[in-house]
Amino acid sequence: MSVTNYTELQARVANELDRDDLASRIPEWIVECEARLNRILRCPEMEATSSLTQTAGVCTLPANYLEYMSVSIATKGELKPLSVSQANTFFGGSPPSGTPRYFSADKATSTLKIYPTSSDTIDVRMYVALPALVTNTTNWLLTKYPEVYIYGSLLPSASFLLDDARIATWGTLLDKSIAEITGKMTGPRWGVGSRTEKRVEPS
Repeated sequence: MSVTNYTELQARVANELDRDDLASRIPEWIVECEARLNRILRCPEMEATSSLTQTAGVCTLPANYLEYMSVSIATKGELKPLSVSQANTFFGGSPPSGTPRYFSADKATSTLKIYPTSSDTIDVRMYVALPALVTNTTNWLLTKYPEVYIYGSLLPSASFLLDDARIATWGTLLDKSIAEITGKMTGPRWGVGSRTEKRVEPS
């Protein structure tokens, strides 16, 4: 069965489950699948660049932001990352104005804070979330790797059904599919997992 869009994906998952009473759950499992993939998958198709405007040193991150790759100012180069706690320790609640050198990304508030503050436009190279199938019908991942969506949607169905054997099966197949995608990339930045921030001491 060909799977190229949201409707066909639901049909493929339903066909595998062979349970009419679970049809209403399938959209929920696709959402769970996308949430899981957004946490663990990083590849070139998820890269994007956005130019952000500062307001008192604070930039609002795009709604589809997942993780930064680099933060820079066109005329001044790349900024160094600080954790939120580091930034609070070094700069407190009132960052000074001047030439920006550092930033902190706060995913909880969907903001990027610049230290010192300025009027410069901030360029953020980042990973962005998968376009949700419920509103986009299809996306690049479903087009190129439909099996990832199939296995990823069947995995929460197995948990719902308390089917340990199927949990292991779908989990293994999903892991292998993701490894195949990330294995085509080179260098540590293409790997699965979250970015590890290095400690930076402002000078």
